Amino acid sequence: WASADTLHNFHVVWDWLQDRWPSHRWLDRTVVAYVDATYGYCNAWYSGGTLTFLVEYPYYCNNFGRIADVLYHEVGHGIHEYILAGGTFAGDVSEGAGDYTSCTVNGDPYLAPNAYYGGGYVREIATDRVYPWDVVGEVHTDGLIFGSFLWDVREAWTASMGEEAGARAADVLFLGTLEQGPTLTDVCEAVLLADDDDGDLSDGTPHACELVDLLDAHGLGPGPIGV
Repeated sequence: WASADTLHNFHVVWDWLQDRWPSHRWLDRTVVAYVDATYGYCNAWYSGGTLTFLVEYPYYCNNFGRIADVLYHEVGHGIHEYILAGGTFAGDVSEGAGDYTSCTVNGDPYLAPNAYYGGGYVREIATDRVYPWDVVGEVHTDGLIFGSFLWDVREAWTASMGEEAGARAADVLFLGTLEQGPTLTDVCEAVLLADDDDGDLSDGTPHACELVDLLDAHGLGPGPIGV
């Protein structure tokens, strides 16, 4: 069952990427996924263009190859790696990117509800995290700062533009930000460059004021408490 679920869920996120960023370099590649892996349990990972999903642990966690949210997250890492036009593959940014990919495809800020017995989820990006106070030196946790910023953008834009248009605009901004390879502390410039529509930052960008306010709220902006 894990192989069938992985194949189906992969094409869901692949279609999302094709719609949002049709020139993405990974779309032309074959992606290998290993399911029912027995190196452990309650985990999955992306590495060098491949995906690996571990088996379930009875009465503790489900098979991660059967959980759509987990696959979307791991594909998010590959989206990050293959979209880079410069900069760096920052681990915390990539974890936030994976979380946002999963949550935006599902339209839900909770990543993998029911991954664990009793309904436990892996992470959530609805709660605002702020730099530097929420930095703990662990990429999954630190990535929640970037992920929760992106979710706030999505929430604001779906409220002002409508569900489909707002989600699409937030997703394209997200992918344009990733393309530049920012670290967590230079996300602000990358976001504004992704929002720019005329190649000239001196005249502002279409959503600069709103985006800077949201960046500031997460400690990522250019303001006095930002980075």
